[in-house]
Parts: sequence; structure tokens; C-alpha cells
Amino acid sequence: MTKEEKRYRIKDLPESERPREKLMKYGAEKLADYELLAIILRTGVKGKSVLEIAKEILDSVGSSFRGLAGRDMKSIMKIKGIKKDKIVTLAAALEIARRITKQILKEKGIFLIIMALFKIQNKKAKKLLPNEIDFEKNLQKFFENNLEELLNIIFLASEYPTSFGGRIDTLGIDKNGAPVIIEYKKHQNENIINQGLSYLRWLLDHRADFEILCKNKSINLKIDWESPRVICVAESFNKFDLDTVAILPFKIELLRYKFYEGGILQLEPEIYQEVRISKKFLKGKKRKTDFPKQYSLNDHLNKANHEIQEIFNTLREKNHFFR
Repeated sequence: MTKEEKRYRIKDLPESERPREKLMKYGAEKLADYELLAIILRTGVKGKSVLEIAKEILDSVGSSFRGLAGRDMKSIMKIKGIKKDKIVTLAAALEIARRITKQILKEKGIFLIIMALFKIQNKKAKKLLPNEIDFEKNLQKFFENNLEELLNIIFLASEYPTSFGGRIDTLGIDKNGAPVIIEYKKHQNENIINQGLSYLRWLLDHRADFEILCKNKSINLKIDWESPRVICVAESFNKFDLDTVAILPFKIELLRYKFYEGGILQLEPEIYQEVRISKKFLKGKKRKTDFPKQYSLNDHLNKANHEIQEIFNTLREKNHFFR
């Protein structure tokens, strides 16, 4: 065996560079994507180490596991060193990951409804694969650079500082004069709504600052303080987000985004069923009392059935407005 051939053997690498040893010593989260993939592939071929094969596979699908999950396994077999046994192992690992994700999302009440997009050329349809944006900051910059085209909102400021140390991701004003706060999350996040509401409360207490900002930007619109907007942009929202938004006394807009290959962006509002509480439920039964009695929140909660109590307690844990 020549030195050139020997260097491709995993066992000839320093122990600190071997994927399996690194995983055992530091944990799986410390390994790079290609190192995790190399462990699944197990072996390389003559002239190419398993680490190089793993890198080549990821490079061919946009350097992400998301791209790999959406790729036809047969196309990966074109890479030197990938045979049927490795494809079977890889397909099984991806399917396990899909099922784990599906179970977790189901338990958390997260709905991922992604409309399939197709490119039609010469009467042939090709399904577009989703792309993942690399950093949350880049998602924010993309929206800010295209705010009027995407949302019909005039951009005012990015990372606008508040007096309590927070920073509003994007501050804008719509064509009707309504102040707009936009918060972004790369994926689904439980805090995005609470964060937006906290900034809204701050903004309503600091109207003069917003009015000065508009003046400095030469905005000739009458500011409509009765209709401020909070827009939350994320890849998905869970059931608790939808329930919280449905019962709040002001408008929170949830926008789901998805990027696809070929420079395609899908942007759609999250749809939820509006819940109407009957007057009979609100009024309740009348009781004769000699003196007016003060009822606490727990008094009312104790009268509700078990299902209502569980729903309320879940919402209270997710949203500080009920604490």
C-alpha cells in the first residue's frame, strides 16, 4: 500500500480526527454534518475516504441534510463510492429522521403544511426542492430589502433599540399609516409572539420616537395609532401560537415562508379558525346573592370542565399575559 492510498483510511487518521471517536468523546452535536454522514456510510473506496465521499454528497445537495432528504437516492449513486448497500443505509437513516420529526411535531401541535411547487417546461413537470436559508439574519435582510414588494410596507429601521435593551427586528409603516413591527424566526419558535407583543407595548408608550423616525424618513402619512400591526415571520407555527392569536384583542399576523430552488419564495398567511364564545356561556347562570361577590380567576376556572382547564393551563404556560 502506498502512502497516497494509506492516507484515506480512517484508522490511519489521528484519533482526534476520527468521527466515531470524536462522537464518543465529545458527543454527536460536536461533529460536522459530513462527519455524521461518514459514520452512516462507514467505509470509503480506493482513492477516496469516507469523509471525502460524505463531503461530496452534501456538496451535491446544497450542503444541507434538508437537501439530501429531498433528493432522489438514485442520483446519489452516480458519486464514486456509493453503491446499493450505502443507499439503503442512508435511506433508512433519513426515514428514521423523518419519523422522529413527525412524532415530535405531532406531540407539540406543530402543523407543517407545505404546498408542493412544480416547474413546467415542455409540458413536463419538475418538483422544486425546498432550500433552507443559512442564517436568520439573512432572512431579515431579504425581507427588509424587499419590504414594499412583499408586504406593501415602507421600511423605517432595522434592529431598532428599545429602552429596556431589546431590539425590534424591523420597524415599518404601511400605506394606511399603521405602525408595523416585524419579528423573524428561521424556524418555529415559541417566543416570537410574546416578543412582538412586548415590542408593541413599548412602541405604544413611545409614540413620539416613532413619529420622529417617520419625520426623519420624510413619511407623509397620518399615523394610525388605533391599528398598529405585529407581523411574525417563521417557517411554521404551532397550535398554541394559533390559539393565542385567536383570542388576543389585537391583530397579530402570522406569515409562513418557504424558499425553493430556482430562487422561488412561497409566502402565505397562517390560517386559523376564529372561535366564537356563545353569550350563554359568557353570561352563565344567574345566582341570587345578598351582597356582590368578587370572583377570582381560579374561581371561574374551577367551574370549567377538565378539558377547558387543560387548554387554559397550557396557554397560560405559553403566554405571560395569563399569569
